[in-house]
Amino acid sequence: MAVGTGSYDGGYSFEGELLLIHLDSGDVVSTSQYPREVLGVEWHSQTELRLVLAPCDDWENPQAHEQGHVVVVARSDWRAVKPRAIGAQELAAPAEPFVRPDHSAEARQILTDLAASAGRQWSVHRRAG
Repeated sequence: MAVGTGSYDGGYSFEGELLLIHLDSGDVVSTSQYPREVLGVEWHSQTELRLVLAPCDDWENPQAHEQGHVVVVARSDWRAVKPRAIGAQELAAPAEPFVRPDHSAEARQILTDLAASAGRQWSVHRRAG
């Protein structure tokens, strides 16, 4: 399973990562060499993963909150991807307009259902500050 994470840090950076979760073992691999908010993840095939990434920062880009960088990353075997294996060059793409969807309600429902199927209860955990 591929999972994109991230958020705006409130200063100028968009931080996050692309995680690969091996459902059979529970192992998690953080694939990116550098923090980068992942706004969208979609499998195109067994070997291609389409990502929409936030800009690295909004330092001199007032449009950063309305832009995304679309890339397709290919691997012959995603199960063999090592930590930090995806570098900045592979994630480089021109910025284009992007409306950030809000999937939070859908994600909460999926997580609630998954937890219930395992006889557990899921709840939101906030970052410790």
